[in-house]
Amino acid sequence: MSAMLPRLLITACLLCPSLSWALGLGEIHLNSALNEPLNADIDLIAATPDELTALRASLAGRDAFTRYGIDRPPFLSSLTFKVGKGKDGRDVLMVRSSDAIPEPFVTFLVEVNWARGRLMREYTVLLDPPVYTPGESAAGAAPVAAPLAAPVTAPTAPPPRPAARVAKGDTLSRIARSLRPGTTDPAAVDQTMIALYRANNQAFEGNINLLRRGAILRVPGADEIAALNQTEAISEVRRQMSAWHGRV
Repeated sequence: MSAMLPRLLITACLLCPSLSWALGLGEIHLNSALNEPLNADIDLIAATPDELTALRASLAGRDAFTRYGIDRPPFLSSLTFKVGKGKDGRDVLMVRSSDAIPEPFVTFLVEVNWARGRLMREYTVLLDPPVYTPGESAAGAAPVAAPLAAPVTAPTAPPPRPAARVAKGDTLSRIARSLRPGTTDPAAVDQTMIALYRANNQAFEGNINLLRRGAILRVPGADEIAALNQTEAISEVRRQMSAWHGRV
């Protein structure tokens, strides 16, 4: 799987903002799919060679999950963390699991310790379902990671495109991201997804995750997408993801 925007998706919140040292945790890049063992890399920011050597990372303890009101399902216990190199040669924290990830929403706390201190960060990833082809199971194709809604910011509307054909392996979030090249705002992607869904109801089986392969999507104009309330779009994406998860 490729890393787009990256291919994953991410919403991360720094739980210890008062730390003064340079080392930090950046974006997470997901390389696995729903119902597969987790394979992801987290960017290590401004880490010196000595810090990388001394760095130790692990899943936060149950008390931390409880303190921040986050569930800690059993499959998270198989997560391991190791310093390594990403595909682009940069230093990363390699996140792996021995157990398959059965949930489309996964939230976990990473605790990092090194000689100069400690930090903790929360990551939430949303795993996309596959494209739906009539006659196939809704879970039949390989899913693609998608971003969880982040704090709303004013979007930069994409240029209008007349139509987009749904190809094998496409998902609505992948198509939405292709219409917003360079965006780092997951809320803007959610906004585009819902605009596409509402403009092309006939291309779906009643849910954003049941997109018909081969369908021709009318791409809403920039003004039409920008007019859609982002908060409403975020809520709709989450509602439909929950509804889809309940049926598969």
